[in-house]
Parts: sequence; C-alpha cells; structure tokens
Amino acid sequence: MLWSEIKKIHQWHKENPHILKQYRGEWIAFTADGVIAHHQDYWAMKSQIDPAISEYIIDRIHEYEFTEKLKFYALRFRHFKKHEWMPKYPVLINSKPLEMVVDSGADMSLINYQVGLDLGFTKSLGELGELATGVGGEVTYLIRTVEMSIEGQTFNVRLAWLQSDLATDNLLGRETVFDMFDIEFKQADEEIIFRSRNDGSLK
Repeated sequence: MLWSEIKKIHQWHKENPHILKQYRGEWIAFTADGVIAHHQDYWAMKSQIDPAISEYIIDRIHEYEFTEKLKFYALRFRHFKKHEWMPKYPVLINSKPLEMVVDSGADMSLINYQVGLDLGFTKSLGELGELATGVGGEVTYLIRTVEMSIEGQTFNVRLAWLQSDLATDNLLGRETVFDMFDIEFKQADEEIIFRSRNDGSLK
C-alpha cells in the first residue's frame, strides 16, 4: 500500500471520532470511506473483511477512548471534559498497516498477541518470555524483529510481542523510532508530526 493511501485512510480515522465512538471495546478495519468490519474478537473482525478490499488499516478502539464528560464534586459542581484524542499514528509492520499509540513512556514498541499471530509470529518450543511492567501490572512478551515503515521511511526495529489476550495495546515506543524521528505532539490540533532526523522533511 502506498504511504499516500495510508495517510488518506488515517485521515478518515482522525476526522470521525463520533463514528469511532460506537466501536469502543472492538477491533475495527477501516478504509478512507469508513469502517468495513468490527467485532470484539480480532479474528471475527478479520473474517468480515471483503477479500476484494486490500487497502485498509486495523485498530482497536479502547474502552476508555471517546469518553463522556467527567464530574468532580468538590466545593461546588464542576465539569471537566477529558480530551478524546488518542495520539495514534499509522505504521506499516511487515507491510501490514496498523494504528499505534505513540508512547514516549514505552521503552520499545509492542503489539498485542492477536496482531502478532496475524503477522505470522509463532512461539518456538522452549522459548521463554520476558516480563514487562506497566500500569496494569506484569505481562509476558517475546522479542521479534520486524520491518517498520513510517512516512515512507523503512527500517528494522525490535518490538515486544505480548503473550496475553488480556493486553490489547499496540504501542509505538522509543527504541529505534525515537532515534530516527523528532516527534512533535500537538494535542490542541489533534496532530502528531514525525520529522526524519536524516532530512527533517517528514510530516
């Protein structure tokens, strides 16, 4: 898939939070025209995709995305609107497009168990996983090296393949990626800018 097409599809994701909101807790596949498949189960979602459609991006809409207003009770009633934007960016992993949360707090990139299986990852007999810690506790992972492409720039990167169905995150972490790009977050504009450290031209 051409990077220009990936950005076009990602733009639909960015411009339609009111539509994405209804898919909280589900996997989705979407094109520049909208959602083409959705289900809580990854493989059930994949089975809904028309084989004739080859250009789409996969994402999981987390339960905590697109939340409503929160109420705080202190000296008086006050309302606080949580910003609905999640800093997601389209990435190609082994030529498969995936929305990933850009996370400067993650030491390395990681993908969840189901996406890893879809990429063809397998666990070797006797292969032992490592333990990682996060806000939700500990999770086992295996290291895999993949070909990653961001803004048309392709490189190899190690990432963690999570070994639990309970962990559904796909995070774009610091290792390699943050060395190759200067990354700027503009939350007010709901925008992330990737600038290649080679020529500074990528956006």
